[in-house]
Formats: sequence, structure tokens, C-alpha cells
Amino acid sequence: MPRITRPSKRVLGKPGRSSKPATGVRSGVSPDRENVHVKEGARQLLQMAREVAGLLAAGGYKHAWCGAVGMAIYGAPRASADVDLIIEPEAVDALRPRLRELGYAHEPGEIRVARGRIRIRRFVRLVPDADPEVLDFLIADPGSVCERALQNTVIKEVSSGERFRVLGLGAFADLKSLSERPRDLEDAEILRSIQRLKP
Repeated sequence: MPRITRPSKRVLGKPGRSSKPATGVRSGVSPDRENVHVKEGARQLLQMAREVAGLLAAGGYKHAWCGAVGMAIYGAPRASADVDLIIEPEAVDALRPRLRELGYAHEPGEIRVARGRIRIRRFVRLVPDADPEVLDFLIADPGSVCERALQNTVIKEVSSGERFRVLGLGAFADLKSLSERPRDLEDAEILRSIQRLKP
């Protein structure tokens, strides 16, 4: 089991604080380089989240942030170029034209993870001289684990004053635990440690 330390209080967009991941530095990366990478990644994720949040608000779509955005909102940022959120299935087709206007013109197709229990629709925006920006919609199909998770959400305010709907800590940790990736399992333990620290 990974060693768990108290998560950082830093949230998305907060300048001037350490952004070291709560679980420590990944192998082969110096602490300073890791901090810079996570800080820049958090800013990029926040900008992507703002764009998509505007579309969601305009359409009134039920959703919840998870993945790296959710981790950062809970004060445990990590380096990632992907934005993940759970959304109702009918919202995907409705949002597609607006996403294309924002540059998310590539759709690699449907992805199944967690032994087929989670269905993902991916949208990709190509950025010159940078890694592609990836937006993953985890589809809350009727009766799915994502639909059940979507019943447990909270509104969290980040340091910039913006508010985001994110999975509750328990639902978020449970969703992460379905993955077989070590990083997701580590994130699940971090989320549970945050839950234990809550008064």
C-alpha cells in the first residue's frame, strides 16, 4: 500500500504555494521540476475545466468532475493533461458541436475501462508544440457505476472563487478503486485519507 501523507491544502489556481503531489515525487524527477510541472498542469486543467464548465452550465447538464481536476479541487493536484468528468449520456451529442468550436475536433471513439464497467467518450484538442489536450466524458448510463457515483456530488469552491461540482470523496475513491492502474489506486487511498481527516 502506498505511503499516505496529509494532502496539500492547495487547490486549482492558487499561486505561490507548493504543488507537490501528496504522495511525493515520482521516481526520476527532481522535486523542483515536479512542482513546476504540476503547477503548470493545474493551470492548464483549470482553463480546460472553465471552458467545459461554461458549456455545461449553459445546457444545464448534470455532471461531476473527477480525475485530475477533482483531485486538485480536493487539494491533491497531480500532473495530467486529461480532464475527466461524469456526464449523462444525452449530453454528449448535445455538446459535440460546441466542443468542436473549442477545438476538440478529434474523437478516437469509445473506450471501456474497469473491466468494461466504465464507458468513456473521448474528445481531443491538438495544440501546436504541446501535448494534445484530452477531455474524457465518463458516461452515466442507466444502472452504471458512473450513474450511481453521480448521485453523490458536492459543490466545491476553488481559490479563484469559481465553483465546481465534484464527486463526493467516498464516491470518488470508490470510482478510482475500480481501476487496475497503480496511480488510480494510489489516488483512491489519498481521497480516503482526506475523508478520514475531515472533521
